[in-house]
Amino acid sequence: MAKESKEPLSDYINESFDLSCDDFYFSLLFNIEGEDEEMILPVSDSLYAEELQLQESIMASLISSQNPKNDPISETVVGESSRRFCKICIGSKETDEMFTIPSCNHQFCADCICEHVAITIQETAVVTCPELDCRASLDIDAGREILSKDVITTWEDVLWSQSVLFAGDCSVHSAMCRGIQELNVKSTRG
Repeated sequence: MAKESKEPLSDYINESFDLSCDDFYFSLLFNIEGEDEEMILPVSDSLYAEELQLQESIMASLISSQNPKNDPISETVVGESSRRFCKICIGSKETDEMFTIPSCNHQFCADCICEHVAITIQETAVVTCPELDCRASLDIDAGREILSKDVITTWEDVLWSQSVLFAGDCSVHSAMCRGIQELNVKSTRG
């Protein structure tokens, strides 16, 4: 006759499973709340993948936060060229002519980035990295050092216009009379 045990479920898990899996895996299998322990089986692949992706994202952000600049480490080795390759104009440029997009660390020559921003802000306020399949965005403050005053002014105007469109009805300072002007913006969002 089998001996009935009153040991907690967590002890049973430790004795019964090879614990080469991480704790996260088992946290999906069992819902342990104080003394009430119940099994949640089976775990769907999609739930496990979603939770694993969340865990990886958290770990990646913790690791990247330890390097606040998030700049690529580049040391010049004796005999190494100080020139870099721009994927937009397919040109070889000096290191000081290159611009690094802070959110993704892709490098392009400053001239190409300025042109990319000038063209992009004609359609939208969100300027993304020109690297293929990169969705990182370029912040206006990051580009101030290389962009012309006209491009910065245009970009700021586009940002302001889009913020007013998304805000709906709002009050803004009027440059004409130095007073407050009421805006009634018809929303075109569906």
